[in-house]
Amino acid sequence: MQAEIKGSDATDALARQVAVFTYLVSYIDRIKYNRTVDGAFTPGEQKMMGAYRLAAYQMSLDYAKTHTPAEAAAFERLHGQYEMNGAFYQDWSKRLIGPQSAAAYKGAEASLAASGQKHYEQEMADYKRDSAHSRQPTSRYSERKDSQTIPPPWPHGVVSNLADLPPVAWAKALCRASRI
Repeated sequence: MQAEIKGSDATDALARQVAVFTYLVSYIDRIKYNRTVDGAFTPGEQKMMGAYRLAAYQMSLDYAKTHTPAEAAAFERLHGQYEMNGAFYQDWSKRLIGPQSAAAYKGAEASLAASGQKHYEQEMADYKRDSAHSRQPTSRYSERKDSQTIPPPWPHGVVSNLADLPPVAWAKALCRASRI
């Protein structure tokens, strides 16, 4: 890694290396998450994640021991910036990640994007169904003096515990309650 990841000076190179080790932990986590949400990491994944975490931690700790607190804080910010730097990621990942790992990661990203889209579409369908249902007047609710029907605060009747409601219903209930 030290031969491949260089910087403008020793601190910059170290920050870049810590960022790579930190990102590699997330990289493995995303691949595993695509395989199984609740299942365990493979022994190889556990070993690599432990090694990457330890390397990043040790490098940051060693830097903090030999520099002022202000310099250590600046170092933490710097490697955090590299973790989020798309151009830096493209550069190091092309050089350090083999084709099999890259294909697995690309597949994981595509699968996660597809499942996220499916979840979004299901939530929108539920929202539309619930919104249409909540607009239907019911006889349980009184009418205002100006003859406007007070809408039910949630589509499925009385709820004794707000924690039982989905977040969208909470928002609807609070908006309606503020208009009554």
